[in-house]
Amino acid sequence: MEWRTPDSSFKSANKSVSDSAGRIVFGSIPGGPIIFKFSGKVGDWEVSRRYGSRTIVRAMVGADMLPVEVGPSAADTPRMFRVQVSFADGVPIPNALVSVRASWAVTGGVACVSDNGWYLSAGCVPKVNTDLDGMAVLVLPATKSNLTVYAQFSDGEIVQTSGFHPLQVDNSNSTIQLEAMPVVVLETPATLLNYGAAQTVTTLA
Repeated sequence: MEWRTPDSSFKSANKSVSDSAGRIVFGSIPGGPIIFKFSGKVGDWEVSRRYGSRTIVRAMVGADMLPVEVGPSAADTPRMFRVQVSFADGVPIPNALVSVRASWAVTGGVACVSDNGWYLSAGCVPKVNTDLDGMAVLVLPATKSNLTVYAQFSDGEIVQTSGFHPLQVDNSNSTIQLEAMPVVVLETPATLLNYGAAQTVTTLA
C-alpha cells in the first residue's frame, strides 16, 4: 500500500506490505485527506490489471485507524462450469477449444473479473480444451450468469467455429453441437503430380 495527498505534494517514500494480521503501520502521515492505493493479491484474487491498483480516500486525524475491506464479495467465489461438445450424431469431440466470449485479456478478461470490477480471479480458466469425452471445465466467478461460450475444432485441414451458447449456471452442462467435418478425397494419386492438368476432387460429407 502507498499513500499520497490529493495534490501529490506529499507521498509515502516506500510501498508497505501488510503483516500476518493484515495491518500496515505508517510512522508519519499528514493530517487531512489522504489517498491510499493498494495493489497485488488478496487471497485467490488480485487487483485487476485493467485498473493496476485501487484507491481509497480518507481524511486522517491524529493517530487514526483505517479499516480497509479488500477482495470481492463471497458470492464471487470461483466455481466450475461444464460444457459438452459433440457432433450432431452425439459423438463427443476431444481437443475442441471452448472459450468464454469477449475477453479483453489473455488471462481472463471480463469473465474473470469480480462483480465489483476491481479484482481478477487468479484461478480463473476462461478457455480450455475438451477431454476425451468432449467435456470442458471452465472456472469462473459464481456471479457470472450472463456469459456465452463457443467451441472451435480443427481436424488439421479445416477449422470449424460454433455459434455462441449461453453458459448454464444451474449445475447442468452447457451443450455445443458442431456439424460433421467434410472429408476431401483426391480421386487418383496421379492428380498430385500433374499440377498443370484439370483435377477432379470428390467431397464426402
